[in-house]
Amino acid sequence: MGRLHLLPGTTFSNEQDRGEYDPERHAALSLRELERYIALDIVGSYHQSIHSSLSRPPLAVWHDHEGDIPLRLPEDRLQFWVNFLSDQERTLRPTGIHLFDMRYWSAALSADVRRTNRRLLVKYDPRDMLANLTPADVYHGRGEKILKMREEIKKQTIRKGRLQHQAAAA
Repeated sequence: MGRLHLLPGTTFSNEQDRGEYDPERHAALSLRELERYIALDIVGSYHQSIHSSLSRPPLAVWHDHEGDIPLRLPEDRLQFWVNFLSDQERTLRPTGIHLFDMRYWSAALSADVRRTNRRLLVKYDPRDMLANLTPADVYHGRGEKILKMREEIKKQTIRKGRLQHQAAAA
């Protein structure tokens, strides 16, 4: 993964290597582009190349042993995913949950507005904060229902984006 330091905006391994280089000024990749670069590098290069301690490509070793240990999937995939999301504490107000200059409101929250004054832990996906927060971004313990709502909101958001793009192109 040393190739990451070849990308514009690298912070290098340490301050001595960085010297006078200003990573923020040279940064040129979005988070999605960086994620894509890393994923392609791992899948396309790292797993295909001879590993120094394995003397073989990691993918070949994986194929030799993939059936040795049964795959254990989490019981609740949504909860597993939510556990890895970023979070912030926020207060649920009558106008909704406010986060990063965006407001999230759902009828599912209305019953809780006056029942609690404590701050809530809001979970969100920083890669998926399009024009608004989605129910899964503000996970509130409602599992499958929220997952279905999230998919519908994503579809609506994509449709809205396409219409805006078409209108701008016209």
